[in-house]
Amino acid sequence: MRRQLGIAGPSMGADHEENWRHACRIEVKSGARDAGPVQTRYLACEHQSEASRPIGDNRPFMAIFTPPGTSEGYVVVRISQLYEIALAITQGE
Repeated sequence: MRRQLGIAGPSMGADHEENWRHACRIEVKSGARDAGPVQTRYLACEHQSEASRPIGDNRPFMAIFTPPGTSEGYVVVRISQLYEIALAITQGE
């Protein structure tokens, strides 16, 4: 995960995200119990978006989840598209 994100880390303990050298705090969750429900909902949203995507629309996809009773949302993206999404956001495209 750390290498996919291009994050430097010490040779010892680099498997623990608490030891990663990065500008953001990161917590990694994996497995069926923690990551499974997120993946299920993300893929459903991605398929819904893909079904209505116009031909030639190459914008990267991100899902936003907003729980009831709050205006705060959570953005979920594929790590492989993170830099592309960040670039699109900063360029306003």
